[in-house]
Amino acid sequence: FPYVFNEIASRSLHQIEQFGPLDTFNMIIAYAKVGHKSEQLMQALAEKVIHQPSHHFSPQMLVGIAWAYANTAHHTRPLFHAIAKSLLDNIHKLTANEIASVAWSYASVNCNHYGLFDALAEASEGKWPQFSAQSLANLAWAYSTMKEVNPRVYEGIAKASMKCKENFTSQGVSNLLWAFANAGHVDSDLFSSLAPVTSSLLEECNSQALANIAWAYAVSNVDDDSLFGKNSPFVAVCTEKANDFTSGGVSQLHQWNIWRKELTGAPSDLPPSVQQRGL
Repeated sequence: FPYVFNEIASRSLHQIEQFGPLDTFNMIIAYAKVGHKSEQLMQALAEKVIHQPSHHFSPQMLVGIAWAYANTAHHTRPLFHAIAKSLLDNIHKLTANEIASVAWSYASVNCNHYGLFDALAEASEGKWPQFSAQSLANLAWAYSTMKEVNPRVYEGIAKASMKCKENFTSQGVSNLLWAFANAGHVDSDLFSSLAPVTSSLLEECNSQALANIAWAYAVSNVDDDSLFGKNSPFVAVCTEKANDFTSGGVSQLHQWNIWRKELTGAPSDLPPSVQQRGL
């Protein structure tokens, strides 16, 4: 109901000074969850958060606000810096999944507030069993995307991921593997442990997830028959989605193919339709 949300936004802008912290929070979350864009309203609400005393918003509310603005691609940098300043004083109050949410939000808008990622890493210690599989993937993606070099974070993510590997989605496992490879943090135990699970999820993967998986294993130099062997559906699934790969995805697959040929000495594993696109 776009008309309804447009009308709410219009009326809210005339009464914005009357909004308390909870009103502000609820309005931000509501517009983010329905995916209705109202640039003027979101900017006005951001100003409310920035200029309210930080203690008026709980750490959990600030986590939600950061997620909402990242999710709607409304990049209000002063807002993210204001939220970070408040969270740094309350970082120990965040749950494991809230830690991952904050990291994901800031990486999504490419905002690296000084000290935030170090504080999130420290807050993660002792909480690794509490992270969901999706949160582990999001956390790894965030640290890799922001080029945050923190071996202890990757080690914690790896150990926790191997314990909950059956809970990963196709997108989650793809993002996790890509993050480790992109960061240059090679963990052969993690990649080997995830290979059977990844193989079982291949048919659910989109073309970019397939390309990321192949590239990640090639870059990390970890081979596994359950994922790439003769009985794996990897090549068949790539063939089905051959027309969906972007040029970047095709390049990733060619890099994987070169690695496989050097490793096994076998002919090309790439489907002809994908090989031709790389010529």
